[in-house]
Amino acid sequence: MKNSKPAPGFTLLEGMVCIWLLSTVLFLLVPHVERSMERRWMEELVGNYLADYAYAQSLAISQGVHATIQFVPEQYFYMVRLRNTTVKKVSYHRRIRVDSNLGLPYPHGVRFDNRGYVHQGGTITLSGKYEKRRLIIQLVTGRIRVEKE
Repeated sequence: MKNSKPAPGFTLLEGMVCIWLLSTVLFLLVPHVERSMERRWMEELVGNYLADYAYAQSLAISQGVHATIQFVPEQYFYMVRLRNTTVKKVSYHRRIRVDSNLGLPYPHGVRFDNRGYVHQGGTITLSGKYEKRRLIIQLVTGRIRVEKE
């Protein structure tokens, strides 16, 4: 009788164990990756918004007319407007929801008069599945404070 060599490769059991281990690692890793991606999107949105908030205020002062910075949550962007002209439009990720207690005539928006003073104070809430931030706009000073929940 000849010695038969085993065929090269994996057995079915070894292949199933490898697939089970890989799926377990992925199952544990995916929520962490998703959470870190959402944190990055949120930090990017807050950073851009704070810079554009100061930009809108400086535009109002330098041009001597009113300026607004306003979210359009249904279309996932916010815009900086000088009078009735859109100066800048910034998109953000669709997983971030925007809500605010800022009402008419500028829902989800802040208006600066020609001296750079805020028209109305309030709170803008940015929330995702894992992250939540509140942008609190003070009426008198026009300063904006970010709170992480």
